[in-house]
Amino acid sequence: MRHLLIIHNPTAGPKSKARLEKVLCALGGEAISLELYPTKAAGDATRYLQKTPLPEETVVVAAGGDGTINEVLNGLIGKANPMAIIPLGTANVMAKNIRMPESASGVAQTLARGGLAPFYPAIVTDDSGHKTRFGQVMSVGVDAQSIDTVDLNLKKKHGKLAYISAMLKQLPRSLSNTWQYQVAGSTDRHICSTLIISLGRYYGGKFTIAEAGDWQKSVLHLLAFQKYDSPIKALAMQLLWMAALPLGLIEYMPGVETQDVKKLSIKELNLSYDSAPVQADGDIITRLPVTVEIEATPIQLLVKI
Repeated sequence: MRHLLIIHNPTAGPKSKARLEKVLCALGGEAISLELYPTKAAGDATRYLQKTPLPEETVVVAAGGDGTINEVLNGLIGKANPMAIIPLGTANVMAKNIRMPESASGVAQTLARGGLAPFYPAIVTDDSGHKTRFGQVMSVGVDAQSIDTVDLNLKKKHGKLAYISAMLKQLPRSLSNTWQYQVAGSTDRHICSTLIISLGRYYGGKFTIAEAGDWQKSVLHLLAFQKYDSPIKALAMQLLWMAALPLGLIEYMPGVETQDVKKLSIKELNLSYDSAPVQADGDIITRLPVTVEIEATPIQLLVKI
């Protein structure tokens, strides 16, 4: 019998709570056993999993948004347990990438009867040597700066609109962004204004940024946005890229370079910043400089078969 350890945030909004209840009710008719762990604070899921011995056959289920999924992913470092998700949050990039069913009954069926597929997370190592896993998207630039300054009260009330508001406020400051990245094994150093690294096809939920992205490949999908010296040109290109994002065309826009890599380093060249924020899976995880690399060994992810 499959055993599920479902980790969830008890302070989630009413819609998330109602959806979780529907999934739990649907699981009641399946031949599985389960236990619930309500998190107590930010980062608690990671700490709990790291300190708690688990039978290897226990499937650890992240019930929540991208942040909860990331906490569970980091909590499973060094463990062989399979992972699954119950998508509840705002974006749910991983749910889109692995084509998790949207209905509560479909999610329950996947948890109870789904199969295991290999998935390669990535690791971000900062200047202090601290390592953080991510499973969806990492970036530096205007989107990371927006997440770093988003109004949390506005986010609670209006979801994604809060990020759009923060991004518009950050646009003038972002025009001076200057990052340098270097792919492992190459002597070339590249300059850009924003850098997005994806492990799959989607960004921010349903927006396609890597049409050929495959979440089962052990590769980092890199999108580098050109740095422009002219503020007017830089602003015009930022607006063009923002307009292309919901259309799924951003990787084809002028000024956007794409590349699949295994490892790269990123640092800041704009000395007007103390240190630039790095976001992964929707939260700020550290500051530049960092090294990013795909993990050599996959975790096992529960998916629909």
